[in-house]
This record gives sequence, structure tokens and C-alpha cells, in this order.
Amino acid sequence: PVEAHEASEPEDQDYYGIGARSARYTAQFVIGIAFVSLCPLISILAFMYFFFIRVFIGYQVVYAETKKPDLGGSFWVTTLHHCQWGLVVYIAVMAAVLAERASTKYPSFVAGACMIYIIESMLVFRKKYYWKALSHEEVMASHRRYSEGSSVDMRIATRKSYIQPELEGRDR
Repeated sequence: PVEAHEASEPEDQDYYGIGARSARYTAQFVIGIAFVSLCPLISILAFMYFFFIRVFIGYQVVYAETKKPDLGGSFWVTTLHHCQWGLVVYIAVMAAVLAERASTKYPSFVAGACMIYIIESMLVFRKKYYWKALSHEEVMASHRRYSEGSSVDMRIATRKSYIQPELEGRDR
């Protein structure tokens, strides 16, 4: 682990940073998904690629690299957006393949009509889920449900949380 740590730091953020890794792995995922219908052997190669990435990068992140600030939420949401754009690419490729190989253009029109659904889903995804911040009303309603014992949507803490002794007696 010591030699691996010395060899992996300082890393080039433009290629080995969290955001660059997320973008690169998303691009590889989209390529695998987009072309697996044309050549099923790509699924085996994609599986092997991601298996080795998981093993090697998983070891490197845990044992060799320095701890980084947690920006996983931002990168995760961006990765999900990129995967949705990858579905747009997949629909376009499949519609083009059907237009080229089918005897009529109707199969490509049906496949291309899926574009309406995916774009609508992308818009709903961007507007429906608030992941950066919760509103004060949501926080208070959740706290109220937790106090009443009817909170089923919250994870129960596995350890006792620290509360300042000065605040224990006060009504929150």
C-alpha cells in the first residue's frame, strides 16, 4: 500500500480526478449499452472492463489515494444525466440501423418515437428531484413524523448522535 500510495499521488485531476473518472466510465457505459444490440459480444467486453475497473480503481481509491472531499452527489447526478443522454444516442443509433436495414421506414419511425418519451423523462428527472437542498417545510415535516414515531421513510441512526448538553433541556 505504501508504494501504491507514492505512485498514485499527486494525481492529475484532469484525467484521474473524481469528475473525470465519472465522465470516462459513463462514456464507456453508454458505448457498451448503445452497441450491445448490434454486437452482443460487446456485453462480455464491457462486463470485463467494468469488473477490472472495479477491482483496480476500488483498491486504489481505498488504499492508495488520499482522502477527497465528498462530492459524490453532484457527480452522481451528472452521471445519471449523461446516462440519459446515452439513451438518446442509443435510440438514435437503433432508429438509424432500422432505417438502413428494414424494408420500410416504419420501424425506424416507431423507434424514433421513443425519443419523445426519453426527452420527457429527462425533463421530469431534472424538475422533480431536489437533491441539493431540502425545503424547510420538508425538514420540519420529516422531524415531526420522526417525533411521532411514524417515520418509515427515514433511516434510523445506528449510533447515538451527539447533542450539546446545553440544548438537551430546551424545547426544539
